[in-house]
Amino acid sequence: MIDGQDLKKIGVPYLRENISIVQQEPLLFNETIKTNIKYGRLDADDHDIRTSAVQANAMGFIMQNDEDVSTLSVQERIKTNF
Repeated sequence: MIDGQDLKKIGVPYLRENISIVQQEPLLFNETIKTNIKYGRLDADDHDIRTSAVQANAMGFIMQNDEDVSTLSVQERIKTNF
């Protein structure tokens, strides 16, 4: 049961689209920040990526960098600063 709803009556595709895991420790794949954000939705455009970063309260550390969020060096520095 989730919120009083029988799981058997909720479709698996719906659950997969609406449930996620948030780990306690930040984890970035060995890719750019932009690519890491896109793992949540592969068809996301730049506006969607920025919106996601704002909602995740990540823009502060992203904007502290002079380089574009698409570069691996920015992603590496962010991992180091955590």
